[in-house]
Amino acid sequence: MQPIRQLGQIRTNNRAIDANTLEMILSKMKTISVSVSMKFKKKEAEITSSWRNTKKHLCWTMKKKSSMLQRNISNLTQARSEAIQLAQDEKGTKPITFFSKQIVTLRTTINNTLDDFKR
Repeated sequence: MQPIRQLGQIRTNNRAIDANTLEMILSKMKTISVSVSMKFKKKEAEITSSWRNTKKHLCWTMKKKSSMLQRNISNLTQARSEAIQLAQDEKGTKPITFFSKQIVTLRTTINNTLDDFKR
């Protein structure tokens, strides 16, 4: 896959994982959570693979930004886990507030960085 397409795939997979995270937050049924969790892990693996392949094609100046992107992706993964844990602990509206403030902000930052790679 070409690097530009892989960057787009990272963005697509991040949105899919966010949708899965929100579904898990809103769902009270364990069976849905297990099913969504499997989708979640598959998309995370695809992101890792796409990023690994994209890094091979980066010029020196973009490699500096790549460490920031990797850190933000790691932070996003952690934030998703925290939101799901808040939901499982039945913390009322905290998971939704956390999702809208933390996860959306991190995803926006990641998407802006991905746009920088396309230029």
